[in-house]
Amino acid sequence: MQTAKVLRIDRGLGLYHPEFQDRYAILGLPIHAPSDRIRRRYLAIAKQLHPDVFGRTAEEKNKATFYLSKLVNPAYSVLSQERERLEYLEVMRLIAKHTIQKGIKVTPHCTAAKKLLHLPSLTLYENAVEDIAKQQYRVLDDVMAHLGHLSELNLVYVLAKEGYQPFTEREESAADQRTTAAAKGGSDVSAKGAGAIACLRRARQHIDRQEWAAALPELRQALTLDPQNSDGHALQGVVYWHQKLAGPAKKSFQKALEINPNQAIAKEWYARIEKMGMTKTPPAAGKPPENPTPANKTPNNPPNAGQGTPKPEGQKSGFWGWGGKS
Repeated sequence: MQTAKVLRIDRGLGLYHPEFQDRYAILGLPIHAPSDRIRRRYLAIAKQLHPDVFGRTAEEKNKATFYLSKLVNPAYSVLSQERERLEYLEVMRLIAKHTIQKGIKVTPHCTAAKKLLHLPSLTLYENAVEDIAKQQYRVLDDVMAHLGHLSELNLVYVLAKEGYQPFTEREESAADQRTTAAAKGGSDVSAKGAGAIACLRRARQHIDRQEWAAALPELRQALTLDPQNSDGHALQGVVYWHQKLAGPAKKSFQKALEINPNQAIAKEWYARIEKMGMTKTPPAAGKPPENPTPANKTPNNPPNAGQGTPKPEGQKSGFWGWGGKS
């Protein structure tokens, strides 16, 4: 029989703070999941690992019961109580701040977490968590590996929320120098790539603050250095859209999808723009439009007519948001 020590998640949040157990990773949930979703997910896992359902041998059933009692139940016990959940989120914030203040360089192993570290996207984060959660407890020998991947994604999420940057000041300075050299016609492909990443990082900072005019030159510079960067084209589309330039926005999303058909930001925004018929009304900051009115139609009774534009309920700032209430 395994011991509780073996069940410590030694990657992600647990790697930098060994005493911390990532409850959201255990339940396979994004950190902003509300209480009703937490409950549904817990019940699904509890049913999956129940000894009457899981496994054919006594050993398999005992192992499933062990995971349920030592990992899943304690995680739900914390996250199901609003006060404890909010306190737990505060601990995660403090861990992120401590990691940043200590200048710890975060180097995740998970491919999705690596991508998220350099180009945060709420859609990418949610999709990556969901994909891993689907297979999280199917094979018990793989559970801890899945938990490690999930915790790395959660670590990147909380770090991005607290302003962590993947470059140190020294690395940023070197990246800027490579950007200048590449812009002057240097042939070093790696320098161009590094310069493009630096530009995208600065553009993303502006986008998070909804500074669309400041983000655009950084994105143009990034795409000059790396014309085939699908992330750059996707973010350029986001900026164009918020500047009420629906045509250029759509072209940018199309270009991103030509380069990478699975580019998450472009895929979601382009589908919504197609659905709404190229309307020029911008969506909530950092989010593609939802339930739009086509450009050639006008609602019979527009809500809050003459009262200005209402703020959507539960709107998050930028790409990121912390755990909401149910």
